[in-house]
Amino acid sequence: MSKSSEGPTRQSSEKENTSVRQATWFLDEEMLKKSPSEIWDHWKDIPKRKPQDYIYAVEVGQYLGISDEEIKKMVKEVVDDALQHSDHSFAHEVMKRMDIGTEEERRSMAALAYEDHVQAKSSQGAAFYAKEAWGEQSPQYLAAIGPAQKQAKKREKEYQKEQEKSPALLPLPRGATFADFYKSWHKMVAKVGSGIDIELEAEMKSIIGEVATKEIMNFLNGENDSVKDGDVLEFFKKHGSNEEQIGEVLGIDFKERKPRQRK
Repeated sequence: MSKSSEGPTRQSSEKENTSVRQATWFLDEEMLKKSPSEIWDHWKDIPKRKPQDYIYAVEVGQYLGISDEEIKKMVKEVVDDALQHSDHSFAHEVMKRMDIGTEEERRSMAALAYEDHVQAKSSQGAAFYAKEAWGEQSPQYLAAIGPAQKQAKKREKEYQKEQEKSPALLPLPRGATFADFYKSWHKMVAKVGSGIDIELEAEMKSIIGEVATKEIMNFLNGENDSVKDGDVLEFFKKHGSNEEQIGEVLGIDFKERKPRQRK
């Protein structure tokens, strides 16, 4: 269980419920043939093996109409497991995101997480949890925020250097069509591993919206070839993005197309 140095961002319950009702992509066809109780019996045990997947279990429970009491019982077990492993950061994340415990109990958990990050010399984590536990005017936060900012700048420089060394996730020639994109995408998935496609799909939605992203994903999944001959860069521009943005967010690097060699 990894320790988180950044806090979760809570969305309104109305927005969460809307997204939950659409969140069926991880329920395969075989699973959906089972009864709601059978599906829930399967999913409520998954966090016992993979605690970080508790949020998927929550979404499944909400989708199935499982009572809030039953869902929170499962989430409380996730918190208890985190505490057994002294992972106060993760326990606090779950408590805050799922509104478990009182405000004072969440602040106390943040204080324990703060101590963990101080011992680990993680000033960014210490600053975040000091703010959660005692506020921005607290001595703990004021002592941590300076080093945290320096640490963040250092990591940003290291990240930029690493990015300069690392090859692009999706190298494409300028003027590439979606047929070219298809080849590059599946090479990337084969190299990096399944899961990166789900991550990049979410990133894609953030810059060109759900409808345009669905059009691309349907093509990549072999369900629609209407964009096959379309220019990738022009498509993204048409939907409000630009070359720099899709490079930063999706790792697409456009290069000048090399002239064909004469035979």
